Amino acid sequence: MGACDLGIFYQAVQGWAFHGWPYVAIKGYAQLGDHFSPMLALLAPLLWIYDSPLTLMLAQVLLVCLSAVPVYLAVQRRYGTLAASLLSATYLLSFGIQGALAFPVHEVMFAAPLVAWALERSFAGRWTFAAWVISATVLVKEDMGLTVAAFGVYALVHGKWRHAAALVALGLSALVISVAVIIPAMNPNGFTYSSDYAAALGGSSDAGSQVAYLFAHPGTVFNTLFDNPIKLLDWHHLLIPVGIVALGSPVALVGLPTIVIRMLSSRDTEWSWLLYYDLPLMPIIYLGAVDAYGRWSRIAMSLWQFLVGKRLPRTRGLRLDACVAALLCGVAFFASLRGARSLPLYDWFFKGSYHSKPAWLVAVRQVGGDVPPDVAVQATNWLAIPLSARDGVTIFGSAYAVGDWAFVDTADPGCGVTSETADAEIARLTGEGWVTVRRDPPIVLLRRP
Repeated sequence: MGACDLGIFYQAVQGWAFHGWPYVAIKGYAQLGDHFSPMLALLAPLLWIYDSPLTLMLAQVLLVCLSAVPVYLAVQRRYGTLAASLLSATYLLSFGIQGALAFPVHEVMFAAPLVAWALERSFAGRWTFAAWVISATVLVKEDMGLTVAAFGVYALVHGKWRHAAALVALGLSALVISVAVIIPAMNPNGFTYSSDYAAALGGSSDAGSQVAYLFAHPGTVFNTLFDNPIKLLDWHHLLIPVGIVALGSPVALVGLPTIVIRMLSSRDTEWSWLLYYDLPLMPIIYLGAVDAYGRWSRIAMSLWQFLVGKRLPRTRGLRLDACVAALLCGVAFFASLRGARSLPLYDWFFKGSYHSKPAWLVAVRQVGGDVPPDVAVQATNWLAIPLSARDGVTIFGSAYAVGDWAFVDTADPGCGVTSETADAEIARLTGEGWVTVRRDPPIVLLRRP
């Protein structure tokens, strides 16, 4: 667990909880200048109860797992308890859920339950309720405005033109305001993520020019979505076998913006199928598959009735479509085991990847024990979290590093700092008179005299 991103989100929620503003010392500015995620303020009361980064991690687990509730309800309403139980279990085992839970904390933890509830309510015909729920996602992250607009298109397909107009207007307005006004006002460098799309959208970092290029060169942009093996691997896991079924439903429209903006980014981490980026797509894929199967089964039954002249039989109260749905859930479950050795679940149970090396852990505890409470500390990525609840922490070697103490892992600094950079920074501080309080390689503790 490192300062990037757990430490960043922890400082943001701490800011909401105790200062009324999400200033992040690690970044040097408010969290709203990085991503527009005011929904993080909802976690503030949890820190009043127990002020620790672990609190946020537990909150993420709870939120992500609760997103299975609307999935269960949507399936149970159509196909009964057996199919609902199987599909919900498969959903929770999906690679998108595992990837999100393997990453300590990220704001998309709010997106999964909100999107899932919005879709479930739309299935129930409660479109106004669904519109309010999906609208809340604009407070999760700036790009969720596109998801809200896409949900509006989904509503339009169902003839809900008033809901559609409101959602499209809200989603696009929220996107423009957050990217062009709010984030630049909070970040001295402006909206820095626009440069991630320069390579795919004409070489310009200007958002307006990128949109113009998108419409002027749709073929080139479309090819960019599939121009890397990592992207193709993510597409494969998204589509086979559940996602390809979901393409038969207009629900798939809701997930289109999320996958497109990820594949257009120049950050290869956004293409990965093993991180949290696929989390908002999981309820869309699974509930889309449920909706598509319902549509296809109705067509098949109508065709059967037309050709045979009678309805499909029922056996002891069991509907054939429910039995097939349960079977498909089983197929989805076994398909979720594809590449199991690459999934976090395999690491959790079989590889012990989440246990620190004993010698390293002992060194961290012994050296870190000399850091007094309530001081400003410059710490490397993996050493920041143990101190973050009691000290003011910034990243050692970064442009925003401040403090009279430096707690450094010279072997694996992380968070954009290399071993060479860490060694050079230690040499510079030592030259300025900083004192080495304790050293247990690779852990070093220094103090300003």
